[in-house]
Amino acid sequence: MKKLTLIYSLVILFGFLSLSLKGQTFEQYKKQEKEKFDQFKKEQDEWIKNRKREFKEYVDKKDKEFKQFLEQNWRNYKPEAPIVKVPTPKPEVVPEYTPPSKPTTPPSELIPISPVKPKPIIVDNIPQIEPVARPLPDKPVGGAISNISYFGTTISFEYDPAFKIAAPTASNKQAVADFWSRCSSTDYAWPLDQLQEQKEKLSLNDYEYYLLVKAFSDDLYGKDSQGSILMSWFLMLRSGYGIRLANSNNTLYHLLPAYQDVYGISFIEENGRKLYIMTTDNISQINAYPGDYEGASKPIDFTIIQPAKLGRNLSYRNISFPFQGKTHSVRVAYNPALIKLYDAFPQLEISTYFNSVPSLTAKESLIDALKPLLADKSQKDQVELLLSFVQNGFEYQTDPEQFGREKFFFAEEVLYYPYCDCEDRSVLFSYLVRNLVGLEVCGLEYPGHMATAVNFETSVNGDYIEYGNKRYIISDPTYIGAPIGLCMPQFKEVSPKIVLIDKPNLMPSVDPLWQQLAASGCYPARVNGAETVTLGDGAKYLIGFNNKDATFLGKSLEVSENGNSYFIGKTNSQNQPEWVKTSLSTKGVLPVQVALDASGNLYIAGSFTGTLKADPYEIVARNDKRSLFLCGLTSTGNIKWLKTVSLDSLNQGTGIDFSLQFDLNGRLIGTPRFVEAIVAENAGLFFDSNNKVFTLNGQTGLFYPEQPKQSSVSFASGAKALTPEVIKEENDALISGNTERGIAGVFAVANLVCKMGYTFTGIDAQRALDKYNPNFKQRCSETYKNLGKITFLKNAEGVISIQTDKGQDISFDKVRIKNGSKLTISQDRNGDIQFNILSGIKVGKAIVWYDLNFVKMRKTTGDLIFDYDSDHSQKQLNLKKDILN
Repeated sequence: MKKLTLIYSLVILFGFLSLSLKGQTFEQYKKQEKEKFDQFKKEQDEWIKNRKREFKEYVDKKDKEFKQFLEQNWRNYKPEAPIVKVPTPKPEVVPEYTPPSKPTTPPSELIPISPVKPKPIIVDNIPQIEPVARPLPDKPVGGAISNISYFGTTISFEYDPAFKIAAPTASNKQAVADFWSRCSSTDYAWPLDQLQEQKEKLSLNDYEYYLLVKAFSDDLYGKDSQGSILMSWFLMLRSGYGIRLANSNNTLYHLLPAYQDVYGISFIEENGRKLYIMTTDNISQINAYPGDYEGASKPIDFTIIQPAKLGRNLSYRNISFPFQGKTHSVRVAYNPALIKLYDAFPQLEISTYFNSVPSLTAKESLIDALKPLLADKSQKDQVELLLSFVQNGFEYQTDPEQFGREKFFFAEEVLYYPYCDCEDRSVLFSYLVRNLVGLEVCGLEYPGHMATAVNFETSVNGDYIEYGNKRYIISDPTYIGAPIGLCMPQFKEVSPKIVLIDKPNLMPSVDPLWQQLAASGCYPARVNGAETVTLGDGAKYLIGFNNKDATFLGKSLEVSENGNSYFIGKTNSQNQPEWVKTSLSTKGVLPVQVALDASGNLYIAGSFTGTLKADPYEIVARNDKRSLFLCGLTSTGNIKWLKTVSLDSLNQGTGIDFSLQFDLNGRLIGTPRFVEAIVAENAGLFFDSNNKVFTLNGQTGLFYPEQPKQSSVSFASGAKALTPEVIKEENDALISGNTERGIAGVFAVANLVCKMGYTFTGIDAQRALDKYNPNFKQRCSETYKNLGKITFLKNAEGVISIQTDKGQDISFDKVRIKNGSKLTISQDRNGDIQFNILSGIKVGKAIVWYDLNFVKMRKTTGDLIFDYDSDHSQKQLNLKKDILN
């Protein structure tokens, strides 16, 4: 019942969004709007048909050129020896701290040496995305089936039998070129689209996707066969990755580019980039082609930004540890499928492990187990408790003892293996402190030892290091029994390397700076998840919307009377305001993407209607239709330029992708090229490696969130347009058009709201439930009651405000909604709807609450995906399987 209440709460909340029109009869209005929409759809379909034809001609030309390149341009390379991580021998017995009987020496400052920074992601040639972007494929009739087991999860792929071309017996450059050409002429788009869909569905990172592509290719041709090597190379190229092929002793191998250093694997180096030879064979010389397929140059990022969604079975571990004279026992869970997956990873540089996150299973079990123990404690005591948990809850053993080799753990692996060493403990401890206490942590790499240090917000005594104008207190999870502030004696005189950890920006609800801004009428814009952009020196850009009479940390803000406005403010490393700029629109403005160049200048892209003013510049939307805007600001707050690009040939809700290239003055230097499928990794603002050109890749559904159409006609007095009967009519029409029955009602309301301009109240939602789901009132009485307290309001740019009765915040079981919460609605090319939460809605339980980022509803399957928290944890439920039944 709780699950039912939670999901119905959200579904009804996001579905019933609108009605308040006056005028002619609803049927007349609806008929007129449908005729307009049908005509536009016809024109749009013709436009897309022409773009697909142009796209195919373009790709055919590039494929032919690449075949010729493969036939000619191979050269010999001498592989470099693998990078081997050979640390100073670690102690076989972990040192234990004995409290002294008399005062010790005063705390000392340890001088660090150059930090180890996570490698920045720089993608060359990002404007050339055509090989990745492809027309949406049609499902083949009578296709073949490939069933693979991917670390315990069974996945099925359909493909045209002609796609599985015969593998060549030779391995020379002509055989490779011929395979490329023949495979390019098949219907490869259909299996590739399924692979990309599984990548998104399972939340796979680059390397995990590579393993998926290999598993699919192995199933077609045989494990590690030449056919599999060729097919997985082909599919990875078509996915945009800079993988290459190499030949040694008539055997083909993959050359894999990577962001991180990979240990234990031979590589070749070209223009400062390492390409790893994916084999354990001893190779003294290889032959390979020296270049990338145009647009396919992405290296592999091994970082686990979002854990893979594999397996449903959980395993548990009981952990006991002492703290302040009391022994605590907790039970934590982990995902055994991920343990198997991580065992397939090569060894990577240590920063990769620090910057990765555990599964939702492990994360929530750790929070549930430890968060109550941290309640009502000071930051110092909270860190002390977590330090004791890691120091005493896990047995110590070196990697050579446990594995016969060096092996670094991701945080979740510590919960599985019987032993762990100093690197593994440091990774887990840093994750816990950052996510349960909210403090910054860095790794400290000594010869033969790894420790951590914590940046406290209050004064804490102890051994420390200074970096970036901040003091980090030594906290060693391997120095058993030692409190925070104590360095192991043998490292007192040793300068450690600092391993920097990419700390995700805090969600606005828990960020003290945004909490302060919210109190003065400012709320985050949630532009591509980066309403806060932190610079290297600790200064920050903050991007958001502001209410009337709002202030930015004491600085007054302007507000548009007829439309809306957004602000960009900058603070120094001490969170003190430096400057703030406001952009005003007469009808509406929505910032969507932000990026920094190498000099710290800020670039913002979004959409607007009417007139947009960013002093001293002013731009006007063409033909009063939504247009793109781009704005460049210096780090000192001066507006460099404000430009507009019209996309008025595109329907706002069709989900058409686009790619635009600009110089640093905002001048469009490439004709807009519209394509049919930009993968998620290529969406956003990107700079080339020389920081001289930037590219904006996006989708109209994101830049142009759904908004009500304006009508000059008025409805007849007393007409009730959006009645339950009207919703039912739209619901039935969607079901006949292949929309999943269980979710059709939500889509019906969203269509009526977004495409026909209604406003809907919670009272109207109750009326619809009374007529078509009369048992709901008794079954979910609290949810039904709270629905009546909600009114939805929309501004001209599609930002929806949720207003509640008497301004009181309300709760739906595991959902909390603040009065004034804001969201937008977008729709992709498949017709799936996404509710993007800007502010004010949380999900959780007891003392643990997370910001809800978005809810995605899949039209044909009835799946609902809930994305929440700063690490974008996700849960998926099916409306039919998990709720209605």
